[in-house]
Amino acid sequence: MEKGFESVTAQMISQETNISPGVIYHYFPGKHGIFAAVADRTFRNLETRMSDIYAKASADMPFESLIDEIVDDLVRYWRSHKAAILMWQAQEHSPRMDPVTKVLKKKGIQRNAELLRVYFPSLSKARINTKAMIMEEVSFCLLRQTIINNRNEAARIVEELKCILKNLMVECAD
Repeated sequence: MEKGFESVTAQMISQETNISPGVIYHYFPGKHGIFAAVADRTFRNLETRMSDIYAKASADMPFESLIDEIVDDLVRYWRSHKAAILMWQAQEHSPRMDPVTKVLKKKGIQRNAELLRVYFPSLSKARINTKAMIMEEVSFCLLRQTIINNRNEAARIVEELKCILKNLMVECAD
């Protein structure tokens, strides 16, 4: 991340990790394969965490409380995995990483849609999918800001994100 995603080469990774280029190329076609594997592992861990929290969605837990728990856990995760969010950001700007990025985003959107169906079952599938996509995109953009801004600013961003996500669904309760 120090050198920038596009400027890193498999040779540089080889030198930094003391792994011969032959071994790297035996397992990966190049740097994009390495980044895809790291992203997959990182986001499988995140997916497990989110699945545990999203499983709490029910009439017994208010939507607003679940949003607070989801956002707070994501903030803890990203703060302890800063390189992962920076890598994700870099991947978004690399056309060769589009297939990986699209799969990961799709999983997040599907997870959000399932959550929204629990709390807002009368909404159409199209509206739920749209709102799920907005939740994913807004959350990622603002969570990234929580690791690059100072703690006070980050705390304000977290509270605004929670407010945005809750208000996204206010009209749906009618």
